[in-house]
Parts: sequence; structure tokens; C-alpha cells
Amino acid sequence: MIRTYATLARPYSWHTTDLRHQLIADLRDLYAHPYRAQPGHSYADLVELRRTARVQAWVEAA
Repeated sequence: MIRTYATLARPYSWHTTDLRHQLIADLRDLYAHPYRAQPGHSYADLVELRRTARVQAWVEAA
């Protein structure tokens, strides 16, 4: 999802329709994840989960 956002943010991105569809699918998967189904999780928990994923994406890209 983070890579999709980054690609969409680039000037003159190609295949934006495909990227938007991928982003929608990623968001659907994120919100359907069992982590979100458990009670007691807040929006702050989701933000922290996204931060962790962003760090992993940068480490994998390096």
C-alpha cells in the first residue's frame, strides 16, 4: 500500500487506474484483517501498524 501511494504521488505516473484499484484492494484487505476484528483496538493502533509497515517497506527497499 505504501509503495502504491508513493507511485501515485510521482509526477506523470502511468497506469493510475490500476494503481487506484490496487490501493482500494489493499485498503479493503487492511480493514478486513483479523487484527481490526478484535475488540479494544483504536485508530492509534492502526496508525502504529501503518508506521511499522512503512519502516519494513523502507528496509526491504534498501
